[in-house]
Amino acid sequence: LRDETVIIAGNSNPELAIEVGSCLSMPVDFPSQRWGDDEAKIQIKSPLRRKHVFILQSGYPEPDKSIIEMLLMIDAAKRASAAEITAFISYFPYARMDRKSAPRVPISAAAIVNFLERAGANRIATLSLHAEQTMGVFPGPWDNLFSSYSLLPRILNLIFEQGVNPKNIADEVIVFSPDAGGVARARFYAELIGCPYAVLPKSRDVHTIRHLGLMTGVPIKGRVGIVIDDLIASARTICDVAPGTIDAGLASLHVAAEHGQFIDGALERISASPIARVITTNTIRQPLAILQHPKIEVVSVAPLIAQAIEHIHLGTTQEGKLIF
Repeated sequence: LRDETVIIAGNSNPELAIEVGSCLSMPVDFPSQRWGDDEAKIQIKSPLRRKHVFILQSGYPEPDKSIIEMLLMIDAAKRASAAEITAFISYFPYARMDRKSAPRVPISAAAIVNFLERAGANRIATLSLHAEQTMGVFPGPWDNLFSSYSLLPRILNLIFEQGVNPKNIADEVIVFSPDAGGVARARFYAELIGCPYAVLPKSRDVHTIRHLGLMTGVPIKGRVGIVIDDLIASARTICDVAPGTIDAGLASLHVAAEHGQFIDGALERISASPIARVITTNTIRQPLAILQHPKIEVVSVAPLIAQAIEHIHLGTTQEGKLIF
């Protein structure tokens, strides 16, 4: 693997890239610097001729800078005669803008994909893509990994830490989707955990989000609740639903989110809420304020990415545990 592949990374999430390299016992090349006018300056140190190049980047923070860095690294690798270029984007930017939701607006997710293709990416890999139909825009292979394989072991340990007997998970735990759009995700997690799931429906107008109650066919009193979401941004949704679930009799409420931005007062809302624990991943670079927050725990996806790099290059799958 080391002789046939090269890992390079942008500046959006260097800690994750270094950890991935450590998992594979491979060096990571960071070729991006800045000129005095803040334009990106790219020069890859490693020889790339006839090698499979994996370019690691996260689309947050500074999504526009991150995408330009990614495009320039792809172009540099293509011009250096790389045999194959995989754009490995741990958090895909503009993913929520996946359709024309109003007149005269772009389909931003599709535009980003087109940029990557035109720059020279042969393959794209992502983690927990917001809308999987975005993969249909790209004409080449696209591997979308499931962050659940990094989150689930910690979720199960958290459940057991709450005093739940492994034999009684079905009766003592419930998974929630914070909205109707996340039902498939909640059901997926609930099946893996072995418990029922419920929906916390909401209506949205221009100014407000109004939660409409709890949709479940099982009693929730005394259960450990786990809200599953793909992204925590401002945390308004999860913090709005938290008091109602506790009032309905939950023993405790926890949140697992595949990506965590924690913007616009999210940390203050989480601190003031009855949520006991928030588990997220490092697909996005997490600053010290989040890493040291008493209610937030960050799980690394580096081993998952490292496995994927190995399987993508070798053309193999992991028997008994499909990771993508």
